[in-house]
Amino acid sequence: MKIALSIAGSDSGAGAGIQADLKTFSALGVYGCTAITAITAQNTRKVAEIMEVSPVMVEQQINSIMTDIPPDAIKIGMVYSSETVDVVHRSLHRSRIPIVLDPIFAAGTGAKLFRDSAFDSFISKLVPMCTLITPNRIEAERLAGTRIRTVNDSIEAARRIRKLGAENVIIKGGHFGSAQVSDVLLGSKGKLIKIMNPRVKINESHGSGCNFSSAVTSYFAKGVKLHDACKMANEYVYVAIKNVVKVGKGLPVTNPLSAIYRDASRYHVLAELQQLVELVTGLVDFYK
Repeated sequence: MKIALSIAGSDSGAGAGIQADLKTFSALGVYGCTAITAITAQNTRKVAEIMEVSPVMVEQQINSIMTDIPPDAIKIGMVYSSETVDVVHRSLHRSRIPIVLDPIFAAGTGAKLFRDSAFDSFISKLVPMCTLITPNRIEAERLAGTRIRTVNDSIEAARRIRKLGAENVIIKGGHFGSAQVSDVLLGSKGKLIKIMNPRVKINESHGSGCNFSSAVTSYFAKGVKLHDACKMANEYVYVAIKNVVKVGKGLPVTNPLSAIYRDASRYHVLAELQQLVELVTGLVDFYK
């Protein structure tokens, strides 16, 4: 069993954050561990309250996992403050485990999930130690310090973010509004790849970014290489967005469990087939 660790915030509505990560890890057959950085009271419409977990407790959670259940890949999501950034960096900067950094600056509902005072620490301490950083267009604009309106803008922004120290950069194309969604992947050797899907006809969904980064983390844990991991995560999230669920009065929630439902159906068919095989092979002289 491969193991993935998510260092992120808790979403009480379970559409994003730690809860979404665990769903994705389970759907992709990876054992998920967590280190919770903040507790949010939120639903599909708004974030009502944020309570930061103490940096000491964040560090203890990470160390507890690293010393007993060493992960094969790590995802860093919501870190909220410079103090949390510091302890995450201190806990992991010597690690050789693949790290996926998902820059969580705001919720899909618009609420801020990151203190502005932590931005410089985020850039100097977390970006350089990540294997892959996975910003959407809005997050990439802030990281790169440039406006992004086209795919070419994304390519230039990815190059700027790589100069901040990230080994690999993928800028997700879901916030462009075009008919085709183009994710731009810039690898460590400067190789540029576009991963494209037709746009799903919904205005917005909750949790797609968390599901993408945790899917890449899952594939990294399984030993899948960068390009294939990103392509497979893209396909996984595309299906999850196509199967969004309307559980509240606000944004629809990306459904990472659609793969589990599909696999459950496959299991049902296989179980019936196995029963048939046992029945047939138990018949006397059936071969005649």
